[in-house]
Amino acid sequence: MNSRQKNSALGVLIADAAALGLHWLYDLERMHQVVGTAKPTFFTPNAEHYEGKVGYFAHAGKQAGEQSHYGESYLLNLRHLSAQEKFITRIFQQDFIATFGPGGSFNGYIDSPTRQSLQNIQALDLNDDDNNANTEPSGADDHQIPALTPVSALCAHHPAGELTDTEIISAIHVTHNNDLAVNCGLYYSKVLQAVLNGNSIAESFAGAAAHVPDAIKDSMTDALNMPATDLDSAATLFGQVCGLEETIPLSAYILSNSTSYQQAIEMNILAGGDSCGRAMMLGAIAGAHFGLGDIEGIPHAWLLRLKRQQDIAVLLN
Repeated sequence: MNSRQKNSALGVLIADAAALGLHWLYDLERMHQVVGTAKPTFFTPNAEHYEGKVGYFAHAGKQAGEQSHYGESYLLNLRHLSAQEKFITRIFQQDFIATFGPGGSFNGYIDSPTRQSLQNIQALDLNDDDNNANTEPSGADDHQIPALTPVSALCAHHPAGELTDTEIISAIHVTHNNDLAVNCGLYYSKVLQAVLNGNSIAESFAGAAAHVPDAIKDSMTDALNMPATDLDSAATLFGQVCGLEETIPLSAYILSNSTSYQQAIEMNILAGGDSCGRAMMLGAIAGAHFGLGDIEGIPHAWLLRLKRQQDIAVLLN
């Protein structure tokens, strides 16, 4: 990994951990009440914040600075790529079962596409010695934000120009066998790779315009051209839920109206809803663009808030 790739990876993991405490809190009035005059980052998950059906409390027992299931999946992808040097479907399916399956290393919330993918993978014969076996899609027919998680990891791992669309599609297909998920993943890969190559956020979105899937074309145009407005209004307009039709435009709006990594992450959390999911895209781009330290970059103090900072440092180095 070069420095931009490392900062992109850190950007994902910190954005995910920072959002964990208020993840899936949809009611923006409650959000303002809970946060008050404090910063919205690194809250400890608290069921009381979700009373009254204003969201979904999914992270009981988690502490501030831990990763959500999104962050754990991102780490799994990075570890797989570090060990194999490229994405290998059959081996990753085994890794996926060992992490999220029964008796796996992960202890926490399992989302719908993960549950369905686990069922599909468990129906396969993973004991075949041929690494090219079981390359058929095992993912759910789903187009939610976890589809972008392997894309962020692949872009952080591969040197510029070496990542192929075929490898991206194979990685997405393990958990998401859906055309919109694939098309959104390919589009997002073009944006992130452009940022990793040193282009500005605006230039990167503009350069990838030809790859925008039809399903999000209008909302992306609105997101990228909308002047800074009240964040609550933008979140309501683009949507806070887990679908890619909502998460990509809202993430683009936040990125287009942020002048630092910290501002982007705080806006992401305050927008409510699936903030940990949006961290997979928004955190990767913001980390790569704003870098580490100084006024605009990832705050050094936030690195120390990660519960697994030593493991992450070893992996990235």
